[in-house]
Amino acid sequence: MVSQVPPKAADAAFEKLSHIALARANVFGLLARAFFDPTGDLVQKLQSGAFVSELYVYFRDLLTQQVHRGEVTELLYPLEPLHAVQSDLATVDPDTLLKALKVEYARLFIGPGSPEIPPYETFYNPNKSRPLLMISAEAVAVEKAYHKAGVAITAGLNEPPDHFATEAEFLYFLCGQESDCWSAGDNSGARRWRRLELDFLEKHLGRWGGDFCQRVETESTHPFYQSTAHFAGAFIKMESTHSIEE
Repeated sequence: MVSQVPPKAADAAFEKLSHIALARANVFGLLARAFFDPTGDLVQKLQSGAFVSELYVYFRDLLTQQVHRGEVTELLYPLEPLHAVQSDLATVDPDTLLKALKVEYARLFIGPGSPEIPPYETFYNPNKSRPLLMISAEAVAVEKAYHKAGVAITAGLNEPPDHFATEAEFLYFLCGQESDCWSAGDNSGARRWRRLELDFLEKHLGRWGGDFCQRVETESTHPFYQSTAHFAGAFIKMESTHSIEE
């Protein structure tokens, strides 16, 4: 005989899972913001302390739920250098900081000439094939994954679909959808979104994001990108090791 879960217990479990998914969504959202072209809003978040404090809030939520507690606790250590960097940047003139971030972003990810560290999945193909006008099998597969989830690239966006920040933003969307389904008590819907997340990590960001972050951490001369890449690599590694049943 199969016993039924009491409605209140089920509601509590779904709410817990919703909080977890929302916390993960928000981390991916912050990582997307960090690896898009720097803006005044990013500078404001850094200098006000909001950038790192938000990350701490999201991980506190994960710790409170006691999901993968050991792994999440370990991830708090990579946040410490980022916290120190944020403190150092708090007194820098905002325009000076924005200019420095833009210069380093351009040097690393744009050029002139070839970027120091291409921020596109295409360039992390083990076959080392050179794409034609940024049209590659990887970029096409990523865009198909977006379409499967009902997401379209913003019209006029002058970036290939397999940019690191765009892939992180897509996971922000997927985790947010999962969270909404748990809140609505939609078990099957939440698990569908979770499967899309894990599939995308397995086939895309989880396969190359770690290598990208390691290169940024090693080759960047700016402490913001060094420390953010260090944390991002650890978080992506953690996310890539979980299953739909966890």
